[in-house]
Amino acid sequence: MEDQIKRELQESTFIADTDNFLSNILPVPSGQVDIIYDLCTQEQIPDYYNGRWTRFLASPKKEKELYDPIVAVANSILAKCRQPNGITLMVDDAYWKARPDESPSSRDEFTALIRPDLVAVLSKHLDEEAESKYNEEVKALAERLSKALENAEQAAKVIKNIMKSKDDPLTAGAFAPTTKLDVTLDHGQEPRIAWREAAGHALENSQTEEASQLLEEAKEVQQQAERALSQSSSDLKEKLRVWWLRVHVPVEVKLKDSEQDIIQGIKQLCRYMRQVLAEQLDRRFVIGLLICGSKLSIWLCDRSGLMGTRNPIDIHKEPKRFIQTIMAISCLDPSRLGWDPTMKVVCDSDKVARYSIDKDLKIEDYGPTIYDTRWAIFVPKEDGSTEGEWYLTVRALSIVRAAMMSGRATLVWIVVKEGCAPDAVPQVSGRLYNTESEKPMCLQRLVLKQAWRPEETPTEGQFVAHLESHEQIESSAHLDSSLFPNICDIERSVCMSISDDASSLRIVDDTRDAIRRGVMGESFAVHQAIPSGSTRLESEGGNANSTNTSAQDSANSAMKRKRDDEANLSEKTLHTPMITSKTRSVAQPAVSHFTNRILTRTLMKTYGWPLKFFKDLPELVKCIRDAVEGHRYLWYGGVLHRDISAGNILICPNDDNPMACSGRLIDLDYAKMTSERVTIAAPMPSMDEHIRDSATMFKIGQKNVSLGKDAVAALAYYFKNIFKAGLYLDEILKAYPDLRLSRHELSRQDIHMPCPPLGRSIPPWIDREALTRRRTGTKAFMSYEILSDQPYNQFDPDGPAFVVHNALHDLESFFWVLLYLCLTRKGPGGARRDDLLDDENFNKDLYAIVYCLFDADNDAVLNANKKKLFTKFEHMKQIVIPQFHPYFEGLSDLVAEWWTIIWLAHQCDSRHTMVQATIHEQIFAILDKALESIHNTRYDDPEAKKLTDKEIARREKDLKDILKISQEITGPFPPAPVRTPPSTPSPVERQTSSPWQSFSPSAKTKAASTTYHTSAEASSPTQSSTALPSQLSPTRPATKRPKTGGTSSRTNP
Repeated sequence: MEDQIKRELQESTFIADTDNFLSNILPVPSGQVDIIYDLCTQEQIPDYYNGRWTRFLASPKKEKELYDPIVAVANSILAKCRQPNGITLMVDDAYWKARPDESPSSRDEFTALIRPDLVAVLSKHLDEEAESKYNEEVKALAERLSKALENAEQAAKVIKNIMKSKDDPLTAGAFAPTTKLDVTLDHGQEPRIAWREAAGHALENSQTEEASQLLEEAKEVQQQAERALSQSSSDLKEKLRVWWLRVHVPVEVKLKDSEQDIIQGIKQLCRYMRQVLAEQLDRRFVIGLLICGSKLSIWLCDRSGLMGTRNPIDIHKEPKRFIQTIMAISCLDPSRLGWDPTMKVVCDSDKVARYSIDKDLKIEDYGPTIYDTRWAIFVPKEDGSTEGEWYLTVRALSIVRAAMMSGRATLVWIVVKEGCAPDAVPQVSGRLYNTESEKPMCLQRLVLKQAWRPEETPTEGQFVAHLESHEQIESSAHLDSSLFPNICDIERSVCMSISDDASSLRIVDDTRDAIRRGVMGESFAVHQAIPSGSTRLESEGGNANSTNTSAQDSANSAMKRKRDDEANLSEKTLHTPMITSKTRSVAQPAVSHFTNRILTRTLMKTYGWPLKFFKDLPELVKCIRDAVEGHRYLWYGGVLHRDISAGNILICPNDDNPMACSGRLIDLDYAKMTSERVTIAAPMPSMDEHIRDSATMFKIGQKNVSLGKDAVAALAYYFKNIFKAGLYLDEILKAYPDLRLSRHELSRQDIHMPCPPLGRSIPPWIDREALTRRRTGTKAFMSYEILSDQPYNQFDPDGPAFVVHNALHDLESFFWVLLYLCLTRKGPGGARRDDLLDDENFNKDLYAIVYCLFDADNDAVLNANKKKLFTKFEHMKQIVIPQFHPYFEGLSDLVAEWWTIIWLAHQCDSRHTMVQATIHEQIFAILDKALESIHNTRYDDPEAKKLTDKEIARREKDLKDILKISQEITGPFPPAPVRTPPSTPSPVERQTSSPWQSFSPSAKTKAASTTYHTSAEASSPTQSSTALPSQLSPTRPATKRPKTGGTSSRTNP
């Protein structure tokens, strides 16, 4: 996890002026701070006296000696806030506590099992007795895990010692000493395998059988130990999930404030905050505290990275600042502390939807796993609107990116709309609809995607609107509306808004202004040491910039791979490497900068299963063809996808029939668009003669081929250079040596230069780069040119100086997707090949191919091998295709032909308009040919038939389960009791001050970076603005933020 955090935060960590941070992010009225300070100093036994908090030891010797004093002071401050003094605790269910046990350590995959030293937690109805019992269960599981870890490591050491013996340990010499090893298996079983003493035992040649047996025994012990380790860690993690759901603010404590302690403390605190984001799906950001000795620093982690206070607060010398920090964590509106006011937990017990900070919410109201928790999520009708609908989650499809600390943090659910009337949506009570008659007659299955979108990128809805508004789509692409289903059917994409208590308006929910309140700060490198002798968190320079690396969570061990048993299906859209555990996504920033991100929700009607869940070969090829057709539709409409992956090609049931499906291309998060068009012109006749003269020379020379007129015209159009045309013909003859034997003139089809759509208008995609200024995609399926930012033909003097993502690169990604499935799957339903998983049947050649082309940890390995496969064209047929699983042998010709087309297209220069204009038609031709061949071939593989039947049964169950759950969760939900905390504002005041009380339709909405308004909007604060336009205006708000500290690096929209 440490490497993951470093990748995400290495260029997106900032430190800000401490006063500015406190006054903007954790503001508490000074008068209220003074009240609590006076109470702390004036009691008979004061909490604070003579410049120190009295509960602290003067010179603590151990870190643990700081825990109880900090907890006691923090809880004392909260208790004083609860006295009748006019102070309101908006999060009145929170209290402070220390971790009651030791955490497991050593292996990185157990980071999620390490709990913070101190936390502000939500009670969740756990009384003292229940919490004590819970802590005992956690302790027992932790001890079991420690024992399993010890056994696994010792077994590995035994194997290592045997293998490191002199020369060959199985034939000669003595192997290193080993110890007696007991392996505890599952849940309290007695040890079943005991190791004999082997120290100094020498093996003669006649005893090689004994040595071999001992090695096999060691491997068996290791496998059993790893299984026990996996089960123990999984059990403990699930138990601790309950604990993480309660965490409001994590705290890391260090005994000293040395440079090393501060840096290590920040890193550990980042792990805690990341885990909070992973487990609490309704967290927009997390506040964390770092206490080193008596020095307090405050950190905020959102989806734009990490920001902390520059100058630590000495809690003894600056007691009021410490009081303000503790007060803010409970006194501020929950939305100011990271909680999302547009998400509620749906409680199955009483059918009430409650916020996570609701005192009446219980632990058992969450689902048995994070995937099963039911949520009610609000989606406005348009950007910034307070009108909209609540949607109820049926199942989580993808939540593994929730932990992302710098990026989109995309979450996806299947949802159904609840049936309340429009005017009942913003009710505080949690009622989901008012009467049974309002229950929807038809439960429409939708997919809801939530993401923190970079401010400068369009929403998916805007991409679709661009398609629909483009006048030349159908005439250019010769497509009709029947092809529209080949892309995702988006109902709407909206930017979320949130109440701004400073202005009583609603603002865009973004990271720059809604979360960081305009505080930007300076760049700070956590992984670098602080200057010697400094106790301040100072920057060593650099710029105040950040970058996003797309980073989906992944596993380094059996425990990590098993987040939940059902995760294998729940996260089925992700690319899961066969060989390694590193992230599969890459984002290479052209310029490092702070990325402002906006919380965006997209509703989609498209639901299906990722491509790997095909039921048979015809469906696999057909769905790929459908997706390519969807890509062509997008491309002609001025939208380039740029993230083709197996998870972004869905198999969608037609009318919920699992036997009749179509392919759809989804996910436009990394797309780019253009309104520019170019018209394809006819070639120059004069150039034809030059090429024909050259063709005659080719015939006289060694090439021994003759070209038809159409082929000559094609060469003239593509190259306008005789020498390059000759080189291209060399490559054609290399790919198709039989052409030398042809007695006829070669046509343009023979040389893979199809007829251009002359006179048609198409998008150029020559110098267009994505608005995010970074190259993105799923690494396993990316072209070498995009991965490396280098052209395949690097020695072409007329070649590009840099690579621009175009249609050919996406069609190459389609190829890599198909190739990956043929290499790693054993048939229908997504089952993985045994010879990549089993030691006994291990195929090292296959392993090497999959690793080098798809799953390598190092980008350089992927780059080198994809480039080599391009330069050694024949290796595809000679080395790669022979490793296909037998089930995919019928696709060998398709894969070979597809690679040839891609290879030849790159020879022509992928930037060429004609290459992009004709590449789809070439791929359609070979896909249609493959479909015809498959349909005419009889398959009698009984194992494949079983897998097909199993996949069909899975689909049927999936659709039935969705319908069943949808019907269950849309029953009548009674209102939750209205709970008014002491000294809270009146209901009227709450409508404008807190998003937790109401989505007030009468509240005017403004954006921190953009103001929502109409030209006729009145200035009166009482005027209704319920129908707010979706068009964003660049007008800055009238209300100005306080001046921020540090250097700002905002980018204009």
